[in-house]
Amino acid sequence: FYTHLSIKNMKTRWGSCNHNKAYVNLNLKLIQKSLKAIEYVILHEICHLKFPNHSKEFYDFIEYFMSDFRQREKEFLS
Repeated sequence: FYTHLSIKNMKTRWGSCNHNKAYVNLNLKLIQKSLKAIEYVILHEICHLKFPNHSKEFYDFIEYFMSDFRQREKEFLS
């Protein structure tokens, strides 16, 4: 299983994922965020490789690896 990772200047998103092509893109501006925020965005996008939507299973999968993801998400979005 091979995933293509790219870091680029994105205007409207912190990250994106194409689960069919196994592409993960991260916004270059993430470097300005905290390490916890960066870890959250990376995990969020990687989990989209398995779950392409924001279903309960998607969030359960994130929580399995990052039990404090809701707090990280809240801090990141504020």
